[in-house]
Amino acid sequence: MEKLSLSRKYIETIPLSMGLMKSYIRKVCEAEFSFSKFRIIALTQSGKSTVSEIAEMMHISRPAVSKLVESLVTDKYLLRHTDEEDRRVIHLTATTKGKKKFQKVRHLASQMFIENLEGLNPLEIKELSQALSILENFVLQAQEKKV
Repeated sequence: MEKLSLSRKYIETIPLSMGLMKSYIRKVCEAEFSFSKFRIIALTQSGKSTVSEIAEMMHISRPAVSKLVESLVTDKYLLRHTDEEDRRVIHLTATTKGKKKFQKVRHLASQMFIENLEGLNPLEIKELSQALSILENFVLQAQEKKV
């Protein structure tokens, strides 16, 4: 596949994949825990800890993230703490309740994904696994280049 075709395929496929994941999360979450809130807690688990970092990763405004964070703090899924070196910087960490909720939702959504894998043969599952590993490495490298 030539690079332009590959680029177009990536641009078309990732939003479809995100939409499928979003539908899994919506189906397994209670009303107060949206896909966006799930992603915020996921990002805090992966090392992103400020509203600015999360807003950049989610491609939404800082005020929008701040509103979601406020709700997560109120519901005791996240804690805020001030940076020791720069008091203007506020870090976010998931509480035990937040971590448990994240793990539960991720597990239930993963179970739904497994149901969709039933239509694939073993070779397709292996190829999908390899493709996801390659995609993960590609995205991580692209993110490092941005820094």
